[in-house]
Amino acid sequence: GGTKYNMTTVVLTPWDNMTEECGADEASGGSGEEDAVSTPLVAMGTLLVIGASFISCFGVNLQKLAHNKNAMLPVEERVVMYKMWQWWLGIFAMVMGSIMDMAALPFVPLSRVAALGASTMVANIVITPVFLKETL
Repeated sequence: GGTKYNMTTVVLTPWDNMTEECGADEASGGSGEEDAVSTPLVAMGTLLVIGASFISCFGVNLQKLAHNKNAMLPVEERVVMYKMWQWWLGIFAMVMGSIMDMAALPFVPLSRVAALGASTMVANIVITPVFLKETL
């Protein structure tokens, strides 16, 4: 007879190997097979994503505010955008929001990060009327 081989494919995600590192087995008292990352880390990752949405939205609105202020000046007094501190602070906030999104990835699945990214719309509804005096 011939030899039979059992072929299995294993797909690992960043949170699959964190059970032992995070102490999820000891903390939850379970086998850790269902939850690879402990609950406090998932909560932290979730808050990072929501915070990133608000910070990124703040950055975009700050850039738009700088643009609006510049557009209201007489043509001869206008400056290029990269010479305005509000524009640079907006860029910095957008980059920080992206870094926070990336920092959350080891703690929460990408599917949750993508879904929580919708909190950007909520952030926009809150921040835009304050900064730009725009209405819905």
